[in-house]
Amino acid sequence: FDGNDLTGETGATLSLASVAANDAGLYSVRVTDTGGPVTSREARLGLIDTTIGGRAVDAGNMTGYRASNQRVVNVLTTGSTSGGIWGTDVYTDDTHVGTAAVHMGFIAPGETATVAVLILPGQSSYGASSRNGVSSSSWGAFAGSYSVLGVVPSFSLHPSPAARWEGAVATFDSAATGPGSLTYQWFRDGNPLGGETGTSLTVSGVGMGDAGQYHVVAANEVGPVVGETAELAVVAKSVGDAAISDPGSMSVFRSDTGQVKRVVLTGSSGGVVWGSGFYTDDTGLATAAVHAGVLQLGETGTVAVWIGPGQSVYRATLQNGVASSSYGSFPGSYAFLARVPHITAQPTPRAVWAGDSAAFAVQASGSGALGYQWRRDGVDLAGATASTVTVAYVGAGEVGVYDVVITDSEGCVVSAQAETPFAQAVGAVQSLSARDGVDDLESNVGGVYAFPVTGSDSGPLWGTLYYTTDSSVGKAAVHGGWLTPGETGTLAVIILAGRSSYPGSTHNGVSSSDTGAYHASFAIIGRAPELTAGLETIAVEQGNIATLAPTVTGQSLNYAWTRDGNTIANESGASLILNGVQSGDGGLIRVTVSNATGSVFSEARLYVGAHLFFGPSGGLMLYGQQGLTYDLQSNSVLAGGVWAKQTSITVTGTPMMWTDPAGMAGGARFYRTALSTE
Repeated sequence: FDGNDLTGETGATLSLASVAANDAGLYSVRVTDTGGPVTSREARLGLIDTTIGGRAVDAGNMTGYRASNQRVVNVLTTGSTSGGIWGTDVYTDDTHVGTAAVHMGFIAPGETATVAVLILPGQSSYGASSRNGVSSSSWGAFAGSYSVLGVVPSFSLHPSPAARWEGAVATFDSAATGPGSLTYQWFRDGNPLGGETGTSLTVSGVGMGDAGQYHVVAANEVGPVVGETAELAVVAKSVGDAAISDPGSMSVFRSDTGQVKRVVLTGSSGGVVWGSGFYTDDTGLATAAVHAGVLQLGETGTVAVWIGPGQSVYRATLQNGVASSSYGSFPGSYAFLARVPHITAQPTPRAVWAGDSAAFAVQASGSGALGYQWRRDGVDLAGATASTVTVAYVGAGEVGVYDVVITDSEGCVVSAQAETPFAQAVGAVQSLSARDGVDDLESNVGGVYAFPVTGSDSGPLWGTLYYTTDSSVGKAAVHGGWLTPGETGTLAVIILAGRSSYPGSTHNGVSSSDTGAYHASFAIIGRAPELTAGLETIAVEQGNIATLAPTVTGQSLNYAWTRDGNTIANESGASLILNGVQSGDGGLIRVTVSNATGSVFSEARLYVGAHLFFGPSGGLMLYGQQGLTYDLQSNSVLAGGVWAKQTSITVTGTPMMWTDPAGMAGGARFYRTALSTE
């Protein structure tokens, strides 16, 4: 060591544990056999400057390291022929490093590289020489010196910090160039990671123990250089709150360090981005999302954003067509955890009658198959794992706030909350003529009114579910999903007391506005049944099955069936099915369909056996059983005579029409029908 034998070191290798400053120097080994001794060339042991962690520094000269003798400092420099230079191989520490590196032949003028510089004590003299187009000057005694050992790797890409959900994958990338064969070693919190010797590091299924500071060391035969540190923040998965609209940046949430916000963004290329992986919290979210690769330019989606503490430095990179800028210390930061499911249609709040049903639906897109879990007041509803949920009976126990948690392979998002109160009318429902406003009814709190409403997408509207009484009922009906624009239906509206605030929202293509306190409110709680297709008169042969059913739209419908004004016992379903009909089953059948808002009815005849009638234009109308064939016969007299077959009719609808081609030419005729025997 520095020409002196090391006591006890007589093996083929020399190992030094816990090297210290006084271990730095020149080492050689003398090997002896029967033929005599031979001495190896000297190898220098230099200590990387721990104050900078082996990272490359940008230093013009080395005077700032005068007290760090035998330390190796990696310096990023550009070769020059004009900088001041004193000495040969060992230079005064005020010599320009780039000029010394050219003088020693390690780099060319104008070439930028990272060189390893060994800090040496002051020398008594420094000799002049001319090398590689550079002439150095001589100098006498000088307090500090250095020597350039050679070119070490230079990093062209440093890993970026990242935040990831617990269980996700984190990848750190690096790239370095330099002479010779390069090797790599990754570290976490200063400790080497076994087997991690590539340019990239992938941490799969990250856990809380994986959080920390990561860096990579690249080395060649000259020496190592340490890359920049990148933090990995690991965040426990949680449902969180509903997604918010783009707030522009995250600076408003600076005090919420460690929390996660879901934000709806549209990728943009405008605005300035500071940082990479971790961004200053005043960086525009929409542009940073494109830079981070969670959204494409112009694409709309929902992302999970982690709110981080301030960082001492924010590095610049070019990613996905967006160039970010570097920045020094800044008090707040954020990072993108992942792109999560994006809700395209939120569940609509509904007010219903006590005892009615309530249905909610959500529409979303995401990565792979989506999972759903509906909740009431934050508690999971058993079995409610589809994109829709129906509460069959709304009573006091079912009233609450409903939402749904949607999950995909990247994370989860919770929908907007849909409140579901139920209304109990104070007294009878009062029927009114068509209208679009209820401000004249606001004194009757608790009163329920039913009237025709036409859906609209224009007009004033304040609130969600609960609306101010000066709002348009037609627009509220579209907003609440009761009607579509231009559609007319009879709705039940309950008058309610005023509220302290009315939050706006967008549902079904209609946006309502926010407003503060207002003295009176209303809510739409039901829609009267509407008859789409009524009962049809039918004929059925004795002993067969008769089925009558209307087509009705509406919620919580009740059915009541009568025959010739008398209730048909035990029949309260949406259809009337009579098995083995007899003559007494025929008559005028009526069904009344009702709910708490209103009612409709339809009636038609049920004939047992075929029936023949004269039509309004003189032709014959035949009611017969569907699919059967009947013979139509005529006779000139009612009693006696001969009944002659005129035609056969197969029933395909009701009624079947037939006109006698003979008309009145043959005199008066009587007609009858019978099942065909052919």
